[in-house]
Amino acid sequence: MRNSFWLLGLAVLAVLVPWQGAGEDSVSVTTTQQAYVPGDAVSIALENNTGGPIFLPGCHPFEVEEFKEDAYLRVQRDPCAWEGNAVKLDPGQHEFTFQTTEEDADRIFRISVAYGIECREGTALSRGRCSTFATAVSASFRVSGKK
Repeated sequence: MRNSFWLLGLAVLAVLVPWQGAGEDSVSVTTTQQAYVPGDAVSIALENNTGGPIFLPGCHPFEVEEFKEDAYLRVQRDPCAWEGNAVKLDPGQHEFTFQTTEEDADRIFRISVAYGIECREGTALSRGRCSTFATAVSASFRVSGKK
């Protein structure tokens, strides 16, 4: 009887809680390596498995975050004069590059991508009336030593 109750509970949970397999209905961000030296280009792969387009900010489609004092903080990059129109990415894999410099030596980073779903095309992401927003982050990577 106890086993029947446990199995019934598991069956109810399976119906009520949607299961999401790895890579299905998701957006993932990866880098090709976990360690780089200053001057290396970090290849960033963004995989859109949502089944529809996603929209990224027009100026900086990804952010670089540094691990400092037990938290990830956004790295200041070239400022944008304007947000720019959102970049539409259809399902599939998309590539970006982050160029490391001497200033990045002995630091830990990750890549963060904020995106909108079901947005209006031809406008800035902040005005795109997206149905939802989410963020995908890569695993950490280190830029170590001097080249």
